[in-house]
Amino acid sequence: MTVRLADRRRVRVRLAGIDAPERKQAFGAAAHRSLIALAMGKSAHIRVVGVDEYGRILARVRCGDVDLSLAQAERGMAWTLSGKARDRQIAAAERQARRQRIGLWSAQDPLPPWVFRRKSRAWFRW
Repeated sequence: MTVRLADRRRVRVRLAGIDAPERKQAFGAAAHRSLIALAMGKSAHIRVVGVDEYGRILARVRCGDVDLSLAQAERGMAWTLSGKARDRQIAAAERQARRQRIGLWSAQDPLPPWVFRRKSRAWFRW
């Protein structure tokens, strides 16, 4: 997501703890609309937790009382990350969304975004 700072600069931020579908992927547009509904025009509190391999800021972002990573997982609009980056609360929200077949979990076999990206890169090599 792109965040506009108080000095009007725009900064690219990746929500920590989740991986959402790409825009051209199934549920990608829905995930994007969901995030816009949660954050557009609202003040945000950004807690930087690191930098990803593409130089984007990894952060937990809150708009009011809403943690955007957690909300996207609850809405079935993202996968949780595994390993050290896994957040228990977000993982529990994903499990609940899966059980309830909410959002991308309503699909028969949703394709994780990291698989989609890998397949897309392989196609572009030819």
